[in-house]
Amino acid sequence: MEPGPTSATVAGMSHPIVVGYDGTPAGTNALRWALENAPRESPVVAVAIQGTEPIPLPGGDPLARVATRMAHDERDFWLAWDRDQEALGDAVELVVEHGRPSDLLLRVAREREARLLVMGRHHRQLAMLRPSVLRDVLDDADLPVVVVPW
Repeated sequence: MEPGPTSATVAGMSHPIVVGYDGTPAGTNALRWALENAPRESPVVAVAIQGTEPIPLPGGDPLARVATRMAHDERDFWLAWDRDQEALGDAVELVVEHGRPSDLLLRVAREREARLLVMGRHHRQLAMLRPSVLRDVLDDADLPVVVVPW
């Protein structure tokens, strides 16, 4: 895969491809799809959402379980980003946001005047365990959305 624009050139370009990135194989596939299919002049912006609604783990103090889960999720995300960034080089700008994923993905896409939003589709078993960010984005999107299979 030939790298796209460097982070130095991203700032001066318009109409990027925004990618929902969460460090999972689905997020990595979406990022790769964007890099392989984006027009050369379009920078790729990966949007990662941190600090969303925590899911308590069973047993023990509820607040401690939530904090532990969030710390593990964040650690896993940064390990995945380090791995993916090593393979991608400077082809992608990472934006980290905090809040409701669908709202933030759409907000960043609108603010950046993105030409396209790319999201990976999680494995069906995982999708059944949490609210569908993809469904919410598709319901509210005012720009084209590409869904990359898992």
